[in-house]
Amino acid sequence: MGDAARLAQRRIAERGWAYHQHIHSPEEIDAHLDVWEALSEEFDIAAMRWTPGHLSNITPELVDRAVDMGLGLGAHGQPYHSGSAAGGPPWRTILNSGAVAVGAGSDGARINVLNPWCIIYYMATGMNVSGELTTADETGSRYEAVRYYSSVEQGWFTKEDDTLGGFDVGRFADIAVLRADVFDPDVISDADIRHRTSVLTIVGGEIVHDAGVLDTP
Repeated sequence: MGDAARLAQRRIAERGWAYHQHIHSPEEIDAHLDVWEALSEEFDIAAMRWTPGHLSNITPELVDRAVDMGLGLGAHGQPYHSGSAAGGPPWRTILNSGAVAVGAGSDGARINVLNPWCIIYYMATGMNVSGELTTADETGSRYEAVRYYSSVEQGWFTKEDDTLGGFDVGRFADIAVLRADVFDPDVISDADIRHRTSVLTIVGGEIVHDAGVLDTP
């Protein structure tokens, strides 16, 4: 990492800003963690919610280093659409890491699909858009894949721990009622995970979509 990049990250730490850095190769991740470990001796970057993101090629050793610093882990499934046989992030390793928070994204829409169900499918099956199995040993369950997007941990990344994600009093009333039970493989096949739709969507306590198939007061 060059001196300018090191200085920029120091300035971010000095100002106490949250920081989410997209990094891919083990060498790139290693270089960033070197800098962050040095900065963590002066600044509480965990409290600032610093997060390495993408992480397609992160190793277990690099995951451990990030966890030891108290960092969240942002795993992005952009290889789903890359056409490459290379897999996405090691979902299972990250889920089992003990990180303070784990989250998922697609890195859409500039280079990838916005639809979260495509990435949830990718996490749960290891199959990319071409039908190639790329992450056979690193998949999660359907429940774990949905959790990557919607659990209470998601508020950690933006310092909205008490309001964003999950279900509880005082949290944002953002709810989607799906057309069928995505957690039941007898109801929804793996391939059909990508095509889930909502029959009722609530954002901020207001109904923003209603397919008219539910009985409501």
